Amino acid sequence: MRTRLATDQTAVLRGQVGKSVKMDENIGPPLLVNVLWLDCCIMQPPKNMLTSPSLSLSFLFEEVLREYGLKVGIEEIHASLGLAVRACADRRIPNPDWWASLGTDRALIDAGRMFGLTIRDLHPGNAACALEHADAFAQHFDASYSPLIERALEHDQPVWAWCATDDVPGHPRVWRRLIARCKGGVGFKARYAVFSDSDDSAERASRLTRPPTQCYIVEKANPSAPSHDELIAGFRKCSLRMLSVSDAPDLGCEHGPASYDVWIDCLRNSIEHFDRRPHTVFASSIIESRALGLVFMDKVKEYATVEDGEMFTSLKVAFTETIAAMGSLLTTIQAQRDLARIERCVALIAHARAACKTTLAALLAREKTTALRECM
Repeated sequence: MRTRLATDQTAVLRGQVGKSVKMDENIGPPLLVNVLWLDCCIMQPPKNMLTSPSLSLSFLFEEVLREYGLKVGIEEIHASLGLAVRACADRRIPNPDWWASLGTDRALIDAGRMFGLTIRDLHPGNAACALEHADAFAQHFDASYSPLIERALEHDQPVWAWCATDDVPGHPRVWRRLIARCKGGVGFKARYAVFSDSDDSAERASRLTRPPTQCYIVEKANPSAPSHDELIAGFRKCSLRMLSVSDAPDLGCEHGPASYDVWIDCLRNSIEHFDRRPHTVFASSIIESRALGLVFMDKVKEYATVEDGEMFTSLKVAFTETIAAMGSLLTTIQAQRDLARIERCVALIAHARAACKTTLAALLAREKTTALRECM
């Protein structure tokens, strides 16, 4: 059941993020997590958290579970989706604000099974990577996907889409729930997650301006709360899925440590026409994800095995260092643009990449232990 984040949990999280960590002297002081990010875990999150690119899918997932009577903390859902460790970038999209929601669905179907949801993708994830640049996709969407979506809506099956709408022109794509057919655009209206009966998100639904490159239909829902052991095992599995080699590296989409290399290249290539906002959005999305990961680990730590406890210790250090580096980047990026500032940002991103490698190593070591035990 969802409860307000306990005072001691808040203190623990602030302590983890605020304590001294081993960092290069040029990296800067660790960042104290903003209270706004902690508010993700309270009964009524602020509206701008529901529309956050990196959290939008988690809140839609939570909404469907709640509609069927199952209340689960957003930090549990976020971790089960593998998003606590997520890092994803695409060389074909030189706007890091678009990356904030990119790939958040990579472990969605597996996470759905964990909570009793049967989720169907309209096409495989590796195919979705290329559709943004396919000239004929609009026609294909109208002919093949629109009827499937319309049929799902007629049967009250939730449909989630990674899309752009006409309410914020040029806004990076985020996850929204399709709710009805409409005239104009590509023929559907979508909204963000609704968190309470008094939420007016449904009234603020907007038309899709372009075909969503990925949609998911919740075909069946028999929600059940996984045990703490299942949550931890699911967190490990989906986190590894999130950090594994890209489904389509040849197309430019990268996950895990390699995504930070894409970010560095993007930053250096944009120095002549530098816009700090996209980099701010992406850095903030990483902070949000790691902060929720810290909350999740603190919540389940008493149920963890010795091996999981050791993994959590390594992950907490890596998450803390990532938050610190991204916090310093947010400060640095607001300053006057010059080559020295850009290179400082590159150093901070490189530090976050190293922390991502530490995260991957800790997860792989834990899985190796599990495999050895199963062989005995």
